[in-house]
Amino acid sequence: MLNNYLRGSLVFGIIFLFVGLSVSSHINGDIRIIKNQSSQINPTNIPLNDDYLIAHWKFDEGSGSILEDSSGHDFDGAISGASWTTGHSGYALDFDGVNDYVNLDEHSENLGYNKTDDLIYSFWFNSSSEGMIYCITRSWGYNPEHYINLTANGSLMFRVWTVECGITLYSKGNLADGKWHHAVYYYNGITSDPTVELYVDGKFDGNKTDWLCNIYNDNYQKTKMGRHSRFERNYFDGLIDDFKIIKYPGGNKQNPPTISGPTSGGVGEELTYTFVSNDPEEDNVSYYIDWGDGDKEGWLGPYKSGQEINESHSWDEEGEYEIKAKAKDYWDDSFPTILKVRIGNEAPDTPEQPSGPSTGSIGLEYTFSSRTTDPDGDELYYNWSWGDDNYSGWLGPYESGVICEAPYTWNNEGAFNITVKAKDKYGESDWSDPLKIRITESKIRIDKLSGGLLKIKADIENIGEEDVNNVNWNIDVTGSLFPKELHWDGIIDSIVSGESKKIQSGPMMGLGKIIVTVSADVEDGSSDILEKNGFIFFIIILIT
Repeated sequence: MLNNYLRGSLVFGIIFLFVGLSVSSHINGDIRIIKNQSSQINPTNIPLNDDYLIAHWKFDEGSGSILEDSSGHDFDGAISGASWTTGHSGYALDFDGVNDYVNLDEHSENLGYNKTDDLIYSFWFNSSSEGMIYCITRSWGYNPEHYINLTANGSLMFRVWTVECGITLYSKGNLADGKWHHAVYYYNGITSDPTVELYVDGKFDGNKTDWLCNIYNDNYQKTKMGRHSRFERNYFDGLIDDFKIIKYPGGNKQNPPTISGPTSGGVGEELTYTFVSNDPEEDNVSYYIDWGDGDKEGWLGPYKSGQEINESHSWDEEGEYEIKAKAKDYWDDSFPTILKVRIGNEAPDTPEQPSGPSTGSIGLEYTFSSRTTDPDGDELYYNWSWGDDNYSGWLGPYESGVICEAPYTWNNEGAFNITVKAKDKYGESDWSDPLKIRITESKIRIDKLSGGLLKIKADIENIGEEDVNNVNWNIDVTGSLFPKELHWDGIIDSIVSGESKKIQSGPMMGLGKIIVTVSADVEDGSSDILEKNGFIFFIIILIT
């Protein structure tokens, strides 16, 4: 509801010292946070983002019956009885402790807040007496009631309360001493038990954490400065100047840091990493780093939002480590960011799924291929599993990324899973995804391979009990030819069981040794291959 009021124009700084309460938090059970330590935050470096300024009454009018809001939201107050006087800076309002106040009722819903919001109240006051400086409540009862009251003993009291629960914080010492004092309250409502902190005249005064029931900004209907908002009592006797309210609806946010740097390195090698977080409200941030080996960096900083920091670390043992980092501003810490780093030599990546035929015949040799890479560029060896309890043994070495080919012949029918793994001298990869191959008894056989004048001939015989259809055949010749390699192929529509069909090459010429390979296959996986040496003398072909 308050997004329309989140643009302001005030620039200021608030100096305070960050000590006291320690609150433990975790990054996945590993990183513990000690909150509000003076070593974590330098108070002079915490900017307050003006975009979240809700109201700012500067008290600089010096005359008139209206207390103007300079935040741009026009939350002006009606002055009743209080008189203008010299302030801490410029002018202030003097409240008589009898019946003076400023009425802000019509802005109550906007000045109110939800339990989970984060807020800052900053103001100057000067008194030798007592009374409520600021109060905002429901139009009836105490559910909720929030006020800042200077008590009779000179203690400044901050109270937010409902019918059942709430938080009360008292300041130390006597502040009703007739002097100007600057008070800054921080309300951190991001948890189930909100925390209120007080800084007086730039120094940490105290804090209180307690359970608070749910409250919502639209619960508030009455707001006064200088007295209780609903009852005509607790009139303030003293001066008020420069009162401002900053609100972060839903809580001040934090972004996890990004981590950049190497993801591998050697044992004992110092590696440098960059950490940076862009805070949504541009608050200054500190960083907590867990290197994953038991070493941790305490809260480093604060640094400006978006400012990169570099930190170095070395690991003493091989292994995979997780660098975890969190960012925090004054209000809270972020979720962790994780970067994995490998120290020492890495095993090869898992090889690709093997490539090769998915069907075949008993007794024929088939060739399969795969490859992988090694993160460290080491030479690789490959071991093939043929799915029948037989292995190739370690083949190699191969350069990283180079294809490995391996042949194999099955002597039994069945379905087999072909997998392959790789290793370098330091370790082995996982097995690859399988390639399935179906091996059957072949229904065809190549026979009577012969030469002659210009051409090569062969028979393809159906040795099965049923006819075979669509028989693919190939004739390949390499060696002393013109040109050096020749290929012919074709399809036989059908071969009757027990019969054969002849195939032949086209014409060829050459002079010298040749190698002739004839192959054939059908759709059910049956296949055969026959390879023989030969000699060609110009146009005469001899097969040996």
